[in-house]
Order: sequence, then structure tokens, then C-alpha cells
Amino acid sequence: MKAAVEDRGGSAPSAGLLEAEEGKLTAEKLYIPQFIDALSEASSSPHQPVVIVVPKVKGDSLVSAVAIACREIYRVVKGGKPEPRWISAASMKEEVERYLSAEDRIFVIDDQEGRLFSTSRVQTIDSKEARIDLQVLLDRLRELFSQDFGFVIFHVREEIADSVYETLKGLHLGARIVKVEPPRGWVLEDKRRFVEACWGFVEVEGQSIDGMFKEAEEKFLDKLRKIGRNIAIAHWIERDESASEEHESLKVFVAECLARELGYKSEREMVEALKNGIVRTEYEFGGARADIYVPSQQRFVEVETFYGTRNPFDKLKEVTLSKYIRRASRVDVVILNGFLAILYARTLMDLARIYREDHGIAVNFYIPNFKELRLVHLKEFLTLLRNIKKLIK
Repeated sequence: MKAAVEDRGGSAPSAGLLEAEEGKLTAEKLYIPQFIDALSEASSSPHQPVVIVVPKVKGDSLVSAVAIACREIYRVVKGGKPEPRWISAASMKEEVERYLSAEDRIFVIDDQEGRLFSTSRVQTIDSKEARIDLQVLLDRLRELFSQDFGFVIFHVREEIADSVYETLKGLHLGARIVKVEPPRGWVLEDKRRFVEACWGFVEVEGQSIDGMFKEAEEKFLDKLRKIGRNIAIAHWIERDESASEEHESLKVFVAECLARELGYKSEREMVEALKNGIVRTEYEFGGARADIYVPSQQRFVEVETFYGTRNPFDKLKEVTLSKYIRRASRVDVVILNGFLAILYARTLMDLARIYREDHGIAVNFYIPNFKELRLVHLKEFLTLLRNIKKLIK
């Protein structure tokens, strides 16, 4: 049995590096790709439908990635897991009527041929005919969300995307109107690094962001399921019966990473670490409970998927972190994936600052790295994004 070695994290960045980044990287200096930044704003209106314009760009595609992103946002704001419903503009009327009473909450309207938003229609948008067509079309869709949150995504030709966006804003639909932009100037390797980081640093191939985004998500979920079903380790992880499968599987991975940092490398050694309380799960303290606790480091660790929380800031502040006030000096929070970390990056950094300044608690955020089997600090992750921007410049 190996002796415990504190903070032995292999290729993880040193504490000194992270402390240096703490002083450099602020919420104002973040680099977040525009399409995620725009969706982040959309997620702040939980009682309002969101209409998104996605341009069809030559040589790449973004619409499937946006649809997946909207589904993840919906899971955070409302819970559940609605799959995007794809509708052809050619049969728009019939398909919308068919799904009007369904529980679908994400619609992708593929209008690459310009049937709904042809150049001529946009140029004469002040005409009564064009206004009525669009108003009726979107009113019909809005019925789907009259009492709930949802997304309507228009996939249109790049040449008319700006005009379509302005047209939709002028219709006063009672919805938030968003136009997303694909990352411009990114070489294939930039796209790959970004997509892999969003989904556990799994390895992907492909030429488009869409293709890589879908492949990465599938591989991420597959790896997460396999980790959660590793009975040898999972048997020694105390379960939270009210938590989701994703939460519990990620908890297994985090426990493994923490044991690995302490020098326990093999599966047998990790089991011993869990059996002997070197790494504890569902740890109770003072009437509260931590997902994971490392006694030798007095290190409390929480696992967060954000699903069904409506507002991650409120959930973290009022539930996850408040129990540690006057009880701990450090709390680590592991977020399910890099996409959610980017989406709520400003919120996470603001919250860390508040707890550091007002409560004297160092709150650190991490995401999983399935490739290197370790936890990646949020600042390391955001620095990776910033480096992509530097390469583009």
C-alpha cells in the first residue's frame, strides 16, 4: 500500500501557476466563443421562448452544436432531456401542427433553401404579405411555449442571416431573439481542441464543429456510463438516491481522481483508499453533507451537473456552498463538462470572488479530463480557450 502523498497530480498545473492565473484572469478578460456567449444570455430568460438565427457557413456547420447546447441549457433551466425536433421549411405548417400538442421544446427549422426567408422577401419585409407570413409562422410556434421555456432555431443562408435577425426583432414576438456566429479564423485543430475540452477532453475526428460536437458528446456520455458501472470502484461509493445518473457517475470519477492525486494508482489501491476512508463519499459534518471529503487535506468536494437548478448561481450560493460558511476554508466544485463551465464561466468566477472576499473560502471549479484521468482547474481550462484566441490573432 502506498503512502498518501498530498496534491500529487501528475500533469496537472502547479498551485503556483494557478495562483498566478488567479491574478491575471478576470471575468472581464474571458474569451468565450460568441455562439456560446449568446446562448448564455438566452439562458437568463427562463419564462421566455428563445428564437435563434444560425447562419449556414460554407465549409462548416454549427446548427447541430447549437441544438445540443440548447438542450443542455433546457436541462439546466427546466430539467428533463428534450431532444431537438428537426423541421423542414418545405413542410413547416403541417409539421408544426402535428407537434403542437407534443412536449417538444427545441425546434430546428432548416431553411437553407430560403423558402421562408428568401432574399426578395427580406428586401421587401415592410410589405403586408411578408409580415403576415412570418407573424403567423412564429405565433404558431410560440403557442408551444406559451407556458414554458423553449427554443426555435432558424438555420438560414449566411447571406440573409443578418436580415432575418433584424426582421425577427421587428416582429415583437415576446421572445428573446439571438443570432449566433460560428468561430471565424479557427483552423481545424483549434476547433478540435475546443470541442474536446467541452466534453471531457475525449478525442474526436471530423471536419466540422457539428460533427465533432456530436461525436464528442456521445463519447463523453459513453465514458461516463462506463465509469459509473465500474462495480469494483462504484461499490465503495456512497450513493445519493436523489441524484441523477450523471451526477453519481461523475462522483465515481472524481473519487478516483482524488485517490490518484494522493498516490493510489491501481484499481486495487483506489478500492483500499475508499474502504479505509482516505477518500470519503457522502460525508456528513455538522448536520450537512459533502459529496466527497479528503480528510488528510481537509478538502471538501462537490459534484454539480446543474440540471434542473433553473439558476446555477442560486443553487451554488444557497445550497452547495452556503453549508461551508464558517466550517471550511476550501471547497472544490467539479462541473459535469466543459460546455457548462464555459456557459456559466462569468457566474462561476464572480461566485468564487464573493466567497473569497466575503467568507474567506477558496472556491475552486474543475472539469473532468477523461483522457488524462484528472481534474482540470477552471483557470487552466479558460487559459486554453484564451490561447486559441491568441493563435487566431
